[in-house]
Amino acid sequence: MNKLMRVLPIAVIVALLVSLVGIVPASAAQLGTIKLVKTGTTTDQSWINIGGSVDVLVSDPDLVGGGQQTILVKLTSTSNPAGFTLNVLEAAADNGTFTTAITTTSVSTDPPPKILVASGDRVTVSYTDANPVFTVADYVDVETTGPVIANLSPEHGVVTKATTQTFTA
Repeated sequence: MNKLMRVLPIAVIVALLVSLVGIVPASAAQLGTIKLVKTGTTTDQSWINIGGSVDVLVSDPDLVGGGQQTILVKLTSTSNPAGFTLNVLEAAADNGTFTTAITTTSVSTDPPPKILVASGDRVTVSYTDANPVFTVADYVDVETTGPVIANLSPEHGVVTKATTQTFTA
């Protein structure tokens, strides 16, 4: 107990100095993130049509302040499991944010950043953060048909006014 009472004030002083001076230990490096977002936004995208586009948004706080940099992003799909790697330029110098657009295609000869897909495929993007070494990924599913809503009649067949409901995807 006496040893703890002697160490505790030192730990508090060190914590205060770190917070005042802004010293961050090397082990506090932050992981980068990757998201597939609707084109021109930061809203998550969970599905895409064949021929559709989506933006890849990578944020890596460890790369802030290093001048305008380029990172590598891996793009694969169920139809193209080997995929390809894209060089992605930092959106603005020193902000640690990288963005590029990708497009899905059903034509196997289309060049990158078009990725070959079929209905039901999953398109995956991944980025390997260098500090600490860790791979982050995100994906979208390829869908070619909208949802179908049917059987809109009352359960017991009692209707006071029959109307037809129209839903569009």
